[in-house]
Amino acid sequence: MDGKGKEAVQQKDLLKYGHDIAWFRGAMIGKWDFGRVYLATLKNPNSKYRCLPSVMAVKSTKVSVSGSIQKEKEVFINVKGYPNIIRCFGEETTIGKNGMMVYNLLLEYGCGGTLAYRIKKLDGNGLPESKVRVYARSILQGLNHIHGIGYVHCALIPDNILLVHNGGRARVSQLEKKFVILGWQRGLRRIRK
Repeated sequence: MDGKGKEAVQQKDLLKYGHDIAWFRGAMIGKWDFGRVYLATLKNPNSKYRCLPSVMAVKSTKVSVSGSIQKEKEVFINVKGYPNIIRCFGEETTIGKNGMMVYNLLLEYGCGGTLAYRIKKLDGNGLPESKVRVYARSILQGLNHIHGIGYVHCALIPDNILLVHNGGRARVSQLEKKFVILGWQRGLRRIRK
């Protein structure tokens, strides 16, 4: 698809999913069978919504099929506040131009891309050992926290690790297509204690 075709599809998506009072829906940065992930920016960072970051990722799907990302929100509530895990800023419902109700999960944007993308960019040379140590430490700290509150991550692959330019920490995420298809119910399991 050429650039104009992609732009037309994205414009159609924006109308389909709508915007919120506080933020504009931007470019699509991921998708799965039932929804999409968009880059979003605050309309007015000085408004009463300044508690939201100026740029974030918005995971969106029709309300009628939003059960898995609503469960994901519950998981984020349970793991919130830990620095090695992507932050969730809340949930909102928007109405698209055609009247479709859309469930939106507001998430921290992994501006550094995925660990898989970072590895592919190195043309087979691999990550420097110093970076491997930093990423491994961050990932293990995140896993330790998740395990400590009773969850097991079942889809830990480089595509599911987002890199956030915040002191070089890697954070466990579910934004990439492969993991989203699995859903949090399958990708993250609650341990019975």
